[in-house]
Amino acid sequence: MKKYHVLIVAFCVIVSIGIPLSIEYWWQWPHSGQGDWLSFWGNTYGAIVGILVSTIIAAINTKNQIAETKKLNDRDQLNARKLDEIKNILTNIHGINLELCSYVNNLDTIR
Repeated sequence: MKKYHVLIVAFCVIVSIGIPLSIEYWWQWPHSGQGDWLSFWGNTYGAIVGILVSTIIAAINTKNQIAETKKLNDRDQLNARKLDEIKNILTNIHGINLELCSYVNNLDTIR
């Protein structure tokens, strides 16, 4: 997949440089000053490449953020399950403690 990304970037660079140069030097435009069309197309393709790069970076960052959020949510759910288990254990211990106190009180009344 990374090789595919490198090919896309290389293609964009070649197109960004090649098209303005070919328009400026091989096509004859009437009444154009030296570098006018080159500047225009260079700016146009530069903006397009900038937009593409920004979009790719935003997509990668969004994907990473979603993965991080999912990982945190999974960890929070695991912690919540552990807390529920601890709560159940403490409830059971409290119940056992109450039974033991009742048993000790009954022993004291029997003596």
